[in-house]
Amino acid sequence: MWGIGSFGGTWFDSNNRFVLQGDSVSRWLKWLKQAQQIPMVYLDKRRDVMFDLFSNSKLAYFPCWTFEYISLQEQLGDQLAVAPLPSGEEGAASPILETDTLVLNTYATQENKKLAIDFARFITQGDQQIALISAKEHTITPANSHTVVDERLLPRIAIFAESASHAIPFPISDISNSDRLRFYGDILYRRVLQEEIPPDEAVKEFFEILNNPPHNEKIDVFSSAAGKEVTEIVLVDVQPNINFLIQLFHIQREILKRPVVLFQILLIAVVLLACWFVARYLNKWFNNLIARFIN
Repeated sequence: MWGIGSFGGTWFDSNNRFVLQGDSVSRWLKWLKQAQQIPMVYLDKRRDVMFDLFSNSKLAYFPCWTFEYISLQEQLGDQLAVAPLPSGEEGAASPILETDTLVLNTYATQENKKLAIDFARFITQGDQQIALISAKEHTITPANSHTVVDERLLPRIAIFAESASHAIPFPISDISNSDRLRFYGDILYRRVLQEEIPPDEAVKEFFEILNNPPHNEKIDVFSSAAGKEVTEIVLVDVQPNINFLIQLFHIQREILKRPVVLFQILLIAVVLLACWFVARYLNKWFNNLIARFIN
C-alpha cells in the first residue's frame, strides 16, 4: 500500500488517529490497473515468484523489504542497486514501517533497568547509530531520526533512511489494526487487479469492513510483514571488513575534532595525571612511615 501516499493519502493524524480517506486509495488502485497493462510490468501477490524473477535478472525494479536485500545481493552482486520508491505530485511514497525493538523485562531489577536505559540511550546516539549501520551487509536504518547518514559513505543506508522518513509507523498499541489493514488490503488488491470489482466499489467495501468488523473475525497474517524470514535472514555474520574499518576510522576522527570531545579527553588526561601524582606521593609517604616503625 506504499503508493497511497503518492496520491495524497494520510494514514494517521498527529494524535495517531486513523484518518485515511478512500479517494487516495481509489486513485492508487486505478493507477495500478493502468500500470498492469504496460508491457514488462508485473503485479502479483506471490512475492516468492516476484523475488525469483528479480533475482534472476528478469525484472529491473522490485519493491521489497530491506531485510531481503542481503539475499538479493548474494545472487545479483554488483548488479544490485537501491532506489527510493516512486513519489507522486501529491506526496511521497508511504510504505508501512517495520521496526526491531529492544524489550525490557517488567520484572527486571532496578539495577538492570538502569543498565538497559543507559544502553538504549547509548545505542541511539547519532555516533553509535552510524557505527552500528556501518557493519558489513547490514540493512539497519537509524532509529534516531536526527542521525545524518552521509550518502557518500553509506549510499544504500541513506536511501533506506530517506524512505523511512516517509514511512508509516503503526503505533505498537494498534498492531491489531495493522494486521487487519494488511489482511483486507490483500483482498482489496486481488479483487481489483483481477477485475472482479471496480476500484471505487472495492474501496467502499474495504472501509465498510474496517469500520464494522464481522462477528468472530479471524485475521490470519503475521504481526510482522517479515515474519519468520527476518529471524533467518537478519541474524547474519556482521564481522567488519576493511572498508568498514576505514569508514569507522574517518568517522571517529571527525568525532575527535569536536570541542566537547577534546575537552573530555583533556579532562580525563588531567585527572589521570593527578591520580598518578597522588598515588606516587602516597606510596612514598607509606614507605617512609613503615621505615620509621622498623627503625
